[in-house]
Amino acid sequence: MWIPKWYWEAKLRQETELEQRVKRLELITLKDTNRKIASLRDLEAGSVSVDGVSTIEEIASQPRESGGVNMRRGMYEIATYEKKYINQDDALVVVSFQLPRRDWNLLENSDVWCQFEKLLLETRNKHTQKCHQEKEG
Repeated sequence: MWIPKWYWEAKLRQETELEQRVKRLELITLKDTNRKIASLRDLEAGSVSVDGVSTIEEIASQPRESGGVNMRRGMYEIATYEKKYINQDDALVVVSFQLPRRDWNLLENSDVWCQFEKLLLETRNKHTQKCHQEKEG
C-alpha cells in the first residue's frame, strides 16, 4: 500500500503543532503555579484584620519596591510598571489591580478613593500647566 508524501507531511505538521501547544500550556501552568506559590510564601499575605481580610488601607500602606515591575501579593495583586522613553527625563508609570466587584463598590464609594481621585486630578492639572508653560516659553 502506497501512502502519499503530502499525507506524511501533514501528519508531521499536526504533531509539531500539537507539541508546541502542549509546551505553551506547560509554560502557562508553570507561571501560574509559581505565582500561587509566591503568594502563599509571602509573609505580608498573612497580615489580616479582625474579619480575616486585609483592608485597602492596609494594602496601600505596605512598603513599595523601587524600579521595574512591583507586585504585591496577598488578597489583592497590585502591579506597577515604569516606562521610560529615550531623551525624556520623566517616566510613565502604569498601575494595575484587580479585586472582586463587591470590594470595588466599597472602594469606589470610600473617602480614600475620593481623596485618591482628587490627588490624581491635582497632579494632572499641575502636569498640564507645566506642559503649557514649556510650550509657550
